[in-house]
Amino acid sequence: MDSLPENVSFKVAVRVNSSRKNDSIFKFTGFDCSGILYVYGEIIYFKGSKPGYEQIEFDLKSAVINWVGVQAQNGALQWFSIKNNQDTYYFNMETGITIFNLSKSGESTRNIYEKLKNFQAATDLEKIGAQN
Repeated sequence: MDSLPENVSFKVAVRVNSSRKNDSIFKFTGFDCSGILYVYGEIIYFKGSKPGYEQIEFDLKSAVINWVGVQAQNGALQWFSIKNNQDTYYFNMETGITIFNLSKSGESTRNIYEKLKNFQAATDLEKIGAQN
């Protein structure tokens, strides 16, 4: 987290799945990798710990952020998704039988989803204000 830019609006440690991993029935782990999800300006960034996940960007103006809820095939944990122009990624930070909670701040997956939707709503309001 020390390598993030100054003035980051929001940052949290999460787990991520690609669409392929998320939709797979048979898997050894419930997630692809862990990393930091953060908002800087009008972009949501994810910096992961695995090749291919070094930096993924989601523009708040065009990203589709959805609540997914519990997915039994992924450890019966809560998930939300963010879709950019290329793919959909699934995020979580809940606990499970073999998974521990990464949050020291009391964040939950639902809380993170709601904060990101609020950032997106604020961006939409700024866009509307600029058009008037």
